[in-house]
Amino acid sequence: MLLGLDYFLEEPRRVLIVGDPNSANTRALIYAAHSVYQPNKVVLGNLGPVEPFARTLPAKDAPAVYLCTGTVCQPPTSDADKLRQLMKSATDKIK
Repeated sequence: MLLGLDYFLEEPRRVLIVGDPNSANTRALIYAAHSVYQPNKVVLGNLGPVEPFARTLPAKDAPAVYLCTGTVCQPPTSDADKLRQLMKSATDKIK
């Protein structure tokens, strides 16, 4: 219940993955996004029935990940290791 309250009180962090979900590079980014524990993290794609905000981010030639809070996003990355590092540094700032 406390996690639910925390989610309600704090803006969730969104990990928006842009790219073909069947691509090996995209799957590596999805795995990296799920490998870092963040209680208020939501992992999204930009295909299919997704929130309108997810459709506004530009698609790249290669799969990319945007880390967003509210409607503000960090520059995208296509590197799974960099994604893990960015997510861990965001978690460390919270502590």
